[in-house]
Amino acid sequence: EVGAAIPKLYSSLRTPVPSCSTPYDTPNAASNTSAKGVNGMNYMAAMRSAGDFAITCRVRQAAQRMQAHGHAVFTYYFTHTPFYSANYQHTGSLGAFHGAEVPFVFGDRFELSNPAEIA
Repeated sequence: EVGAAIPKLYSSLRTPVPSCSTPYDTPNAASNTSAKGVNGMNYMAAMRSAGDFAITCRVRQAAQRMQAHGHAVFTYYFTHTPFYSANYQHTGSLGAFHGAEVPFVFGDRFELSNPAEIA
């Protein structure tokens, strides 16, 4: 089963402590490594690759199959880093994290605190 392979993807990833606490888009992130030499940027790339395999690729495959059978299909690719999230204090280094689109999709204004996001 395809779903059984997903946990295996994550099992080989180890958090590079303390490098994961450094935002991966800062100048020193690339050189910030743990005792085992794991690079923070490499860790984030691996996590995003695993996420693409687990979510993005599956959604694309389902959409293509539905379209092939005559259904109208609409998807979106959300890339905006929210100004604020009730779940995270600092969103600047997170990128478009899982669930970041929810306030925009459902008009959840308490998380849309930036005037540009409300517009």
